[in-house]
Amino acid sequence: ICRKIKATKCNVLLVQKSIIKESICSLALQILAEMQIMVIKDIERDDLEFIVNSLNCVPIADIESMKHENFAFADCVEERLYGQEKIIIFKGVKNVSCKTATVVIRSSNTLLLKEAERSFYDALCVIRSIIRRRYLVAGGGSSEIEISFNLRQFS
Repeated sequence: ICRKIKATKCNVLLVQKSIIKESICSLALQILAEMQIMVIKDIERDDLEFIVNSLNCVPIADIESMKHENFAFADCVEERLYGQEKIIIFKGVKNVSCKTATVVIRSSNTLLLKEAERSFYDALCVIRSIIRRRYLVAGGGSSEIEISFNLRQFS
């Protein structure tokens, strides 16, 4: 199997998390590492769907359907450790249908983290509304101040 993977010129392999305890044995991981094929395993199903859509590639269920045209291409793939979490970064992705960015929000406690997530979500909703409807009513009482200013000039 490792030789077939190498023959397709694949150099990064993403493996979905499985209900089977070890979906890839340690010997296969060692052989793939010697062949200079990076294996990223235990990816959640939702995360894998997001990655597939972002990279514009096709998920492969068996080794026989592993073809070069189903692959995604990136200049650099690296795995970084932030605190207790591993993050995979794809740089220079080619043939993408849409641009994707991931924002990592960190905090000292869960209360601040949840508040930061809500604030970030609200900001994204504002941007989406502006893109859809091309107008903006400023907050902070600025519309009321403008109305008051104009009423004073009118009277």
